[in-house]
Amino acid sequence: MPNLNNLHQFDLNVLPLFFSVYKHSSITKAAAEMQMTPPNITQSINKLRAHFNDPLFVRCGQGIKSTIFCDQLHASLSASFNNIYQSIFNVDTRDEVVIYAPDGPMLDFINKYSKLENPEELPKVIHHTAILEANETIDLFAFRKADIVLTHEKIVHPGIISVKLYTMASYIVVNNNHSEKDLLLEKDNEKKLLDQCWVTLNSGNIHYQSIRKNSHLSRILKKRKVVFESSSQNINLLFIEKTNSVGFISALMYENMSKRRRENITLIPDHHLTIDMYLNYKPCDKNVLKIVEIFLSSQSLTETGDASSE
Repeated sequence: MPNLNNLHQFDLNVLPLFFSVYKHSSITKAAAEMQMTPPNITQSINKLRAHFNDPLFVRCGQGIKSTIFCDQLHASLSASFNNIYQSIFNVDTRDEVVIYAPDGPMLDFINKYSKLENPEELPKVIHHTAILEANETIDLFAFRKADIVLTHEKIVHPGIISVKLYTMASYIVVNNNHSEKDLLLEKDNEKKLLDQCWVTLNSGNIHYQSIRKNSHLSRILKKRKVVFESSSQNINLLFIEKTNSVGFISALMYENMSKRRRENITLIPDHHLTIDMYLNYKPCDKNVLKIVEIFLSSQSLTETGDASSE
């Protein structure tokens, strides 16, 4: 049994304010949620700072960022606080898990999710289609805008775990009504590919770090004419199906397409990219870890068949 006198002397009213500031990374937003003034919120947070001898939140640009100790404290208190809240108010307190990832890995996630025995016990998943670089990923975690981010590069940053998920393959595709389809299928087709209108993922320069060793593809991709780009492979594929253009599609996306849709396109042989995919998360929330376990479970396809982008 804990020392009740110590607990009595500690102002438990500051804990909801702490969780609100942590959630929003903002004193002003926390004040609005708790219907208090920002100075009153700051005064309460200062009590915690004095008690734990840690700043907890530090100024970062126009917002605030939690310290490493603050992240650990939040993780330690979250489960107990949620249990207390649920006991008092008898409500469902499942958190939401926000994921930023390309389409391909999410198809793999959905396949695994569909095979779970009790998916209704998992937290709500919110997915945003995105292909992000390291600095963008770190910012999402710093401002509590994401719980899981999938990237093409390993993230090295305190508090973030970055695990290689798999190596993916992507292939050049053309729709079956393309006017130069037969020429594109010929073995020596580099010049013809260079002359095409291309569809691409708006992922910055991430691919080029992975294709430098593929000199023939590097020449094509750096000089190609791009007429359409999107963060969604589904939208890009629809554009390819409807126009006289070419682009990349992940092997994982191709395997999960309907038979009717696969019959509308043709893979161009001898040209493909292989790119690594990393799973990034902060290990401070049990609900996030539940979703991480699904991603890390046995792969549904072979390693080279898992792909997410160009």
